[in-house]
Amino acid sequence: MSIQTQEQKRAQSALTWIQAQANTEEKLQKEIKSWASQFPLMIHTNGIGQACAFFKSRNNVEGARLLYAHLNDWLKKDLTSIYNGKNDLMDVIVNCNQQQYRLLQAESLAYLQWIKQLSKAYLKGEVTDKGDA
Repeated sequence: MSIQTQEQKRAQSALTWIQAQANTEEKLQKEIKSWASQFPLMIHTNGIGQACAFFKSRNNVEGARLLYAHLNDWLKKDLTSIYNGKNDLMDVIVNCNQQQYRLLQAESLAYLQWIKQLSKAYLKGEVTDKGDA
């Protein structure tokens, strides 16, 4: 049995999700790709709380809703102790301590970087790169 690094676990989860999104309609792929490009930059600029509040407010936009839900699922699985029985990332963000907040932010950035890069590789549509490489 091989042991995966945290980075490999992120990559595997992100790849599985992105490959599933590659089977959706082209319009949704473009949306996801666009939002995936913006999410890490928004976290860097505004912090995890503000960025997630923005994405949560876009619940009627399927690509944004799916990306937020997927990040929530990843963090809930990966940072179970911080979730402490809560189900939604915003609930966790507003109730956690400073150390947990930083951990949520760092893990979100690390995971979303995989989502961003893999969406460029697997999803249809052109996105202007607004963030880091």
